[in-house]
Formats: sequence, C-alpha cells, structure tokens
Amino acid sequence: MGPYCYQCGQHQKGMDRFFLSLVGESLDNIFSLDSRSARTLFNLFFRPGFLTREYFAGRRARYIQPLRLYLFVSLSFFLLLSVKNFTSDTSIVQLDIADPVVGQTAPASVADSVADSVADRAPDNAADGKLNTTADHINTSVELPWLSSEANLQLNQRLESQLIKAVELVRADPQQAVATLIDAAPPLLFILLPLFAFLLKLAYIGSSRYYTQHLILAVHNHSFMFLALMAEALASALENWTGGQLLSGVIFAWVPAYLFLSLRKVYGQGYFVTTLKFILLGLCYLGLFIAVFTMGMLANVMTL
Repeated sequence: MGPYCYQCGQHQKGMDRFFLSLVGESLDNIFSLDSRSARTLFNLFFRPGFLTREYFAGRRARYIQPLRLYLFVSLSFFLLLSVKNFTSDTSIVQLDIADPVVGQTAPASVADSVADSVADRAPDNAADGKLNTTADHINTSVELPWLSSEANLQLNQRLESQLIKAVELVRADPQQAVATLIDAAPPLLFILLPLFAFLLKLAYIGSSRYYTQHLILAVHNHSFMFLALMAEALASALENWTGGQLLSGVIFAWVPAYLFLSLRKVYGQGYFVTTLKFILLGLCYLGLFIAVFTMGMLANVMTL
C-alpha cells in the first residue's frame, strides 16, 4: 500500500507522531502558499464577487476555501499590525492615524486625546457619591431598567473605576494599549461575519439564496478588506521612501468600489437598486460595528 488512499487520495499519515509535527501540519494547511493561493489572492483583490460566484457554481478546487482564506488574511493582517506596533518608536495610535481624505497623519497624540476626553468630567466633590478622587474623574450614567437603583449605582462605580484604569494604561503605555486592542479585535470581527450575512439576507430576501450563500459573500468581502488594509500599509511604507500618496489613494478608492461591484455581480440587480442597498447595508454595518466593538471594549475594560 502506498502513502495515499486508492479511494479518496488522502495521505495516509498516522497520528502516532510528535506533537510539534501535528501542529506544523495544521499551520501548513492554513498558511501554505502555492499556485492556488496566488490565484485566490489575485482574484480576491482585483475581481469583486468572482470567488463567490465561482463557489456558487461549484468550481472550488482551484481556490482556497472561504474560511481558510479568511483565517489566512486576517491573521496575517493582525500579525502585521502587531509587528508594526511594537517595532515603531512610538505607538501606532499616535503616529499612524491618517485622514482618509488628505492622507495626513494626525498631529496630536490620539492616546492623550482619548484620555483627556473622558477625564476630568466630574467635580471633585460629586454630589451623588459615585466617584470622588483627586486624580482623573469619569462620570458614567448607565441605567439598566432590570436592575435596582442600588445595583445601577454599583455598576456605575465599577465602570468608572475600570475606565480610569483604562485611561491610565493608555497614558502610561500606548503600545500595550494598542496591543490589547489588537488582541480583542479578531474575535469581534469574526462575530460580525454572521451578522453581516443576516443583513444581506434581509436586503436580498427575494433572491432565493440561502443564508449560507450570503455568508460566503460576507467572508470573501471581509477577507478583501483585510487584504486591502495590508496593501495600504505596504503602500504607505513605500510612499514614505518615495514621497507621494497616489497608491494609497487608489487603494482607498478601490475599497468602496469593490464592495459595491461585489453586490452588483453576485446578486445581479441594477445599479440604482444596488446603490440604495449598498448605502443601507453600509449604515447598518457601521451601527453593528460600533455596537459590537463598544460591547467588546467594555468587556475588556471590566476585566482589567
């Protein structure tokens, strides 16, 4: 008997191997680069909706599977972001927040701006007794209807205390604060995948497509976003040497055009209807993004 199964072609590797060998094989299955990878990444970046339509048509063997593709590009993006954060002289929070219109770096420290915006809001002698310190003051007013007044007061005191810790962390070590944010982002973005697919299902409720088909488009479009962000980061690094902003500007302009064309090509509706749905989906997704990240950041703050 040879190393491959004569029925299905699977390699006959046993499980009685070293643990590191199994881990290496798993990572290779996710990150291995071959002609299929190059073909998939090219079509993902330059051909909106193409991979999704190919998947629907059953032509899948020539391309990376959607979930594997998402894992590859998202983990690569966050790895690049982490390396950029810890290898820069100052935190990327301070240096790399660029205005998407003019492409200029914000002159002020975002960390200090965030800290100052939430600090020193309450008087030194708060009348309600929620918080009274001589350092930073943060006044919250969360009122959950299913909790008693005493429970809401305790919740606000706890939240205020944790927010002060978060502000102190941002001021003391911006790089570590960004690292914490980077660590929290992947699972939060993964949660957005099925939510965005549900929005697509509602927007195209008469398209006779299953929810899983909408989910495939959501995975491909999110994968494109990670790939575009990595391309923009590399373009910015190149432009720092050459002086210019044309390439970054082209990438920024390509992102909304790509997302619009993906809806147009996958669902086949007219430009006017697609434009209306594109705007509506964008607004709804923005609301979901803010809600999910707010809850995620609050959860992280409460566990500091």
